[in-house]
Amino acid sequence: MLYEIGKLFGNAYGNIAGRRRTRPTQTAGERGAAVYGGWIETGERSPDLSSPRKRAQTYSEILLNTSIVSAGVLYFVELIGAAAWTLEPRESRQGEMYAARAQAALFEDPETPWRRIMRRAAMYRFWGYAWAEWTMRKAAAGYLTFQDVAPRAQRTIEYWDIDRKSGQVVGVWQRAPTRQDYLYIERAKSLYIVDDALNDSPEGLGLFRLMAAAARRLEKYHQLEGLGYEMDMRGVTKFTAPLAELEQMVSDNTLTEEKKAAILRPVQNMQKGFVAGKVRTMLMDSSVYQNEYGTGRTSTAKRWDAEIMKAGAMGFETMHRVIDRTERQLARTMGIEGMMLGEKTGSYSLSRDKTDNFYSRISGTLEALRRQSQRDLLMKLWLVNGWPLAMMPALKVSPPRALPPDQLGAAIRDIAGGLKTVDDTKILDSSDLETASRKIVAAIEQVDQALMTGKGRGG
Repeated sequence: MLYEIGKLFGNAYGNIAGRRRTRPTQTAGERGAAVYGGWIETGERSPDLSSPRKRAQTYSEILLNTSIVSAGVLYFVELIGAAAWTLEPRESRQGEMYAARAQAALFEDPETPWRRIMRRAAMYRFWGYAWAEWTMRKAAAGYLTFQDVAPRAQRTIEYWDIDRKSGQVVGVWQRAPTRQDYLYIERAKSLYIVDDALNDSPEGLGLFRLMAAAARRLEKYHQLEGLGYEMDMRGVTKFTAPLAELEQMVSDNTLTEEKKAAILRPVQNMQKGFVAGKVRTMLMDSSVYQNEYGTGRTSTAKRWDAEIMKAGAMGFETMHRVIDRTERQLARTMGIEGMMLGEKTGSYSLSRDKTDNFYSRISGTLEALRRQSQRDLLMKLWLVNGWPLAMMPALKVSPPRALPPDQLGAAIRDIAGGLKTVDDTKILDSSDLETASRKIVAAIEQVDQALMTGKGRGG
């Protein structure tokens, strides 16, 4: 019975929707991003995120004005730049020759160093995507090599050329910052990497967008904190003087303005020597007050006095906790919460765990850069030169790794004692262990040489 109902419903739905069979080589559906005339419909409701230029401005302000974000981004790109890139040639003499050409084309010939190219490309994790245009020139050996791989800022890319059938990016229109005219950049001539795990937009969805709301709140919290400190009257020096009586004496012509100024000058000079926030000091009248019964009995108010003002708590501790909580939220989004350990409680194992998690993000980003560079740069180099694809080397990357001193010492000890070889040690790359061991051996040799020289002189 259920089968018959399902079959009937399927037939009815198929007739309404125009169901048809498609071949394996045909594409039936479309991507989820709506693009009208090159303009991507993002559905953003925030005014500061409604257009590519406004988004770029908002993201730039987050990067420049939010200290925890600035520190995290700099930490991220420095580790990306510290990675070691190599080319693994094919196992033949020709393979080594082609690998040497590719080595020069990627790492030596471009005007922009490879480290900077990868640092800018890695920012796709924050912006959502990264775009760089490559240009070639003729090398001295006669083949084409890369002249440069130059980044194209996200704030300058306004319109996208999308293939209607496949949904793939064909190119972009860039508004030139100097001339304000539009320049078309082909996808086939570019390095383009996007983080589209959370949406189908060609612009992707980066960490800056995920941190926008928290960054806005943090800015407001800092403004409120600053306003609270400016309005805090605690610590302000309050001076009192019989101002009303002096004014009355001037009105009665029993005191001149010059005499009045001379009387007040010592107090005013003291005022200039006190600084407490924006409100330096206060000068208030201290006229003698009488009681309400008119007996003439005076109050205990001092006619000339100076004291520090006092007040109750202003809630700064609460505001500090809110700011700290928001900064930790931003740090967790970027994976750098380990940078904020040490203020209260923590442990070495917790720090190592958070550091390892962040290095996992670094490794994932480097792997994405490796795959896209292999496709957009190395493959294009092979195609324009007409080299055999069987001779194309594999692009490799070794992520940086923070090794604790105890593990490094144990690894070098095992290598020196013959218990392990460099290849057996998986703590670090073999090149890092070899470098560390060479430095230690060189230091020991210097000490031995110094001891031998000193012994010879003494003898």
